[in-house]
Amino acid sequence: MPVAPLKCPQCGGTIELQSIGEAAKCAYCGTQHSVPEGSARQLTPEEIQARLTEARLHVENMMDVMMPNRRKITFAITAFIFIVAALVIGGILVAITTAFRH
Repeated sequence: MPVAPLKCPQCGGTIELQSIGEAAKCAYCGTQHSVPEGSARQLTPEEIQARLTEARLHVENMMDVMMPNRRKITFAITAFIFIVAALVIGGILVAITTAFRH
């Protein structure tokens, strides 16, 4: 089960531990850290889900900031695909009805 992230006392970066009692290396400054039993707590499934939801919302907000017209572009592409599909299906139906008339 994942462990709550801790702050590196050396640089303040976030240290993600895989399990309590194992050594971890700070991804920012490279300092080795060991967290003894009882000094960190494991995340509950609800906390994990809440953090995943928060991360997903953060990514969506960042995408909106980076690509403000993303939703308009997605809508335009979807509409284009439906129009092309309708024209293809319409052409097939015309070909079928024409074939049956002769």
